Amino acid sequence: MRLTFMGFFLVAVQLSGQSTGELIQHFAGCYKLVALSPLGRSFDFPPRFELTTQSLNPSANWFAVRSFKSGTEVKWPFSDWTLRGDGKLEISWGSGFVGYGATLSEAKGRLVGSIRHWSDDRNWALSADVEFQRISCKLASSKSR
Repeated sequence: MRLTFMGFFLVAVQLSGQSTGELIQHFAGCYKLVALSPLGRSFDFPPRFELTTQSLNPSANWFAVRSFKSGTEVKWPFSDWTLRGDGKLEISWGSGFVGYGATLSEAKGRLVGSIRHWSDDRNWALSADVEFQRISCKLASSKSR
C-alpha cells in the first residue's frame, strides 16, 4: 500500500511539473476500452478513440476526439477532451441531446475513472467504472474497418 501511494505521488509530482502543452502531448494518442463495470454494458460510446491535439477552443484548452467505430462521428458529432485543473482528463461524446462524459486519471499507464450517460433533461443517473489502455493509432484505425 505504501509503495503504491508513493508511486502515485511520484507520478502526480512529475506530471504537475509539466506545462499544459506538455500534458496535452502526454495524453494525446489512441486508446481502447479494456474494462467496464456491468452497469455500463449497455453504454454505446466508442470503444476505440484518439485524443488529438487539434484545438477546438484554444482559450479553453478543448481538443477533438476522433473515434474509430464506424458511424460514431454521425452519432456523436460533438466529441472533445480537456485537462481539468486537478490533473484529470474529461472526455465527452455527445449528439447535443444525449451523450457520455468520462472523468479519468492516469494509473499504471492506463486511464481509469467513471463514465456517465447524460441527456438534455439533466439525467445523470447511469454511471459506470471504466478503464482505457493506450494503443497504437495504426492498430486502432485498422480494427475499425
